[in-house]
Amino acid sequence: MTYAHPLLVAWFLLVIWPCAPVRAQQFRVWQIVEFSEDVQVDEADHAARSHLETIERFIEAEQWDEAIEALQRLMDSDGDALLALRSRPRADLRPGEFLRYVTLRDYCQMRLATLYGRTEQALELYRSRVDSLAESWLREATARDDAGPLRSVIERFFVSSYGDRASYLLGEMKLAEGRFTHARAAWERISPELRIDPELARHTGLSPGLPLWLAHRIVAADQELKTSWEESSARILDALPPEAAWLVYPDTDMDLADVRARLVLVSILEGALMRAELEWEHFARLHPTAEGTLAGRQGSYVELLGDLLEQSRSWQPIPTSTDWTTFGGDASRGRIAPGQIDVAMRPLWVVDLPLRSAEAQWIDDVTRPGESWEELLSYHPLVVGDQVLVTTGDRIEDVQAYDLYTGRSLWPGADLPQPAGGDARGFAPAGPDPGLQLRAGPQQRQGVARYTMTAAGNRLFVKLGTQATSLVPRHRFDPPTPGYLVALDLETEKRRMFELRLNPKDWGDGWAFEGSPLIEGENLYVMLRRRENVRTQSHVACFVMRRHRAELRWRTRIVTAESPGQGEVDEFTHNLLTLDQGTLYVNTNLGAVAAVDADDGQLRWLVRYPRAPLTSQDIDRTGRYLLRDLNPCLVDRGMVFTAPSDCDRIFALDAATGMLLWQTTAGHAEDAVHLLGANATHLLASGDRIYWIDRFTGNVHGRFPERVETGMRGYGRGVMVGRELLWPTRDRIYVLAQDGPRSVRQPIELAPIGMTGGNLVPAGDILLVAGADRLAAYNPWGHH
Repeated sequence: MTYAHPLLVAWFLLVIWPCAPVRAQQFRVWQIVEFSEDVQVDEADHAARSHLETIERFIEAEQWDEAIEALQRLMDSDGDALLALRSRPRADLRPGEFLRYVTLRDYCQMRLATLYGRTEQALELYRSRVDSLAESWLREATARDDAGPLRSVIERFFVSSYGDRASYLLGEMKLAEGRFTHARAAWERISPELRIDPELARHTGLSPGLPLWLAHRIVAADQELKTSWEESSARILDALPPEAAWLVYPDTDMDLADVRARLVLVSILEGALMRAELEWEHFARLHPTAEGTLAGRQGSYVELLGDLLEQSRSWQPIPTSTDWTTFGGDASRGRIAPGQIDVAMRPLWVVDLPLRSAEAQWIDDVTRPGESWEELLSYHPLVVGDQVLVTTGDRIEDVQAYDLYTGRSLWPGADLPQPAGGDARGFAPAGPDPGLQLRAGPQQRQGVARYTMTAAGNRLFVKLGTQATSLVPRHRFDPPTPGYLVALDLETEKRRMFELRLNPKDWGDGWAFEGSPLIEGENLYVMLRRRENVRTQSHVACFVMRRHRAELRWRTRIVTAESPGQGEVDEFTHNLLTLDQGTLYVNTNLGAVAAVDADDGQLRWLVRYPRAPLTSQDIDRTGRYLLRDLNPCLVDRGMVFTAPSDCDRIFALDAATGMLLWQTTAGHAEDAVHLLGANATHLLASGDRIYWIDRFTGNVHGRFPERVETGMRGYGRGVMVGRELLWPTRDRIYVLAQDGPRSVRQPIELAPIGMTGGNLVPAGDILLVAGADRLAAYNPWGHH
């Protein structure tokens, strides 16, 4: 056998190998990257756990005075810390399980509630201590019509004699504000009968704490379950749960017909008509003769709700703006645009974009879903009035605006549009991020740069500077400009209003903005990332915007975990927040999803999900979920849909409690990198193909195409418009039904006119397509 000379081998490894094309197939590096299961959250510390153990001993010994005193002290001292709700001891927790956390304050209230039925003395003793203050706060809230004191009662003294009344009134206020998820959550806390309680769970096999409306949907499709449901629900109307998986009032004397009627009402007003119908049918069985006042009318609840439900089927949608102001259309990340879009067989106008590729990737042997390695689809335009806004790089010059109807440059320095049908390939390829051409060799980086923005009023918010969020500190002689946020004035040709930087002198080292923020009023919400060796912290921050500056209002750490790059390579991430009805939903892509109160930054719940490994032995399938990057939570009618990049499944959580509603089978639909939106029956997800996922069960009801073939592979992010789904491939845009895998119109052919698919953005009767190197606008006529 002949061996190469050691010096020749060294020369090859040090000189030739780093300069070789990273994607050269003959030099594949097979690797397995296992994510650590050590996902750290701000859990209760050892001292708090010791207090809990002491409290349990007091309860076991029926030392009620000592137990209640200790519970109150613990709520006051460590109430914001998190505690996992485990169905089994920590040592018995199986890998791959979801784990839900609540605040220690909520857990202590839950523990107090479970004392009901075991001993009246304990609950009476607790109430004798707190009822006076709880009652005064309730009176204050009623007199001032103020939700603040009601929240104080619920957060601190929920199991007092006034917790159920406070929840009822808070639900009424939230309904008036249009915060339907909050109203439902408040009302469902009034009695264990308003969710699946442990007794009913034992008879049906459903998980305790699940929303009843979801149980209705599951039971309706299963005759055996339906029989068990009807028998057991009749038996448990007066039963009390020995334990609870959620915070619920144990012994209300309120009329549950009034509460259930409001739950049906909120479903109708929210537009969740399938849920409303199931709830109304259940209500009619339980309370056929109940009467009361609802929506200003008095009479039989069954008749009032039935009439309202029937009328709602013909309600016209509330007119909305055609603006597309952030990724996904709005802060819920799943906007369904109104109307219908048809296009002519030629573009209205075309503008060049710099072509970007995904070179020097540590995971380059996996087929990239919904795009290609050589031609990334990283651009996501916005529409504000008659302006099309797009950013394509790290400099202020890369942020451009075009006239929606003509493509005319609105800001100096913008590139002129090409005539319709002309050659629009004037840009030289941009390639990888030019600010990071610092080290040669394979496995330089994880992730790719993405370019999103957010518009609010006359302001445009964009991240400039390097898009990398974690840089390995080696061989960096000319470091890139750290990423920062800038607010630009849309009325004065992108005049800088203020900048927001994470100055190491004030923040310390390793901090980075994840991506573009969300705006509500004068509050700016954004995800932050901090590298600490092989581990990464994920934070959410709120800044209050002044005229020429922004000041930190609060910052909340969500999780610390091992990132995919594991501190060995530069990492590009672009995690985005989701905002719905005063709650921020956070997909960290680091093993956890959380809900954060937008007002004060308090965690409402946190869920750890199973992290899946990347195994690149199967280059066509395995590990493709890791290529999800623009994957914020999608929130729709009380459900939080999530597809993390470190998890090989898609799952849905209850927005109010964080309870797991369903998950797809591991490995199924792992090419789904985009959650496009949710309608009454389905969640639509896409990658190489489109998936119709039952929003109630997580079952995949359909896919298009059945087999991914040349010319039929997804190419970009689609969009839901009216009742249709527009889904792009490289050569055409398919027009599909939102309720299943069928075409409703002929595809829009792009190849014959020399165009390609890309990320779709609707703008009234105009469709924008942001391809790898061109931004094109189409309308039904092909001219303005």
